Amino acid sequence: MLRGVLAAVLVTVAAVPGCSVVDGVLGNRSEVCEETQTAIDGFEAQLKTLPPNDNAAWAKAATDFAGTLDGLAKKSDDEELSGVLGALATSWREAGPAVAEKGDVAQVSALVRDQPEKLGAACGG
Repeated sequence: MLRGVLAAVLVTVAAVPGCSVVDGVLGNRSEVCEETQTAIDGFEAQLKTLPPNDNAAWAKAATDFAGTLDGLAKKSDDEELSGVLGALATSWREAGPAVAEKGDVAQVSALVRDQPEKLGAACGG
């Protein structure tokens, strides 16, 4: 099951519509969206290196990514974007223990499915 989720993560997590270029935006939303895309690209690259059956490594990757999203949420001066990033960070942080303890990837699958749309909307895409 984890191997299938890995494939879905690699296909889905890289495509965040609206986060590459945002025109005519006041504040730092464009900058934070671009940094978010860079973080997602880094997360994708990291996931490619993880053994599919190493639950602890997957959990650590999820919680590390949550920390990155938290930092971006704090940096953003856009309330909507900050809220979306903060909520995603919380969700990734909560997904970590389920993967580590039981190999349960249900939360990871849901995040992979829902994250691009949420970030795309917050980034103006």
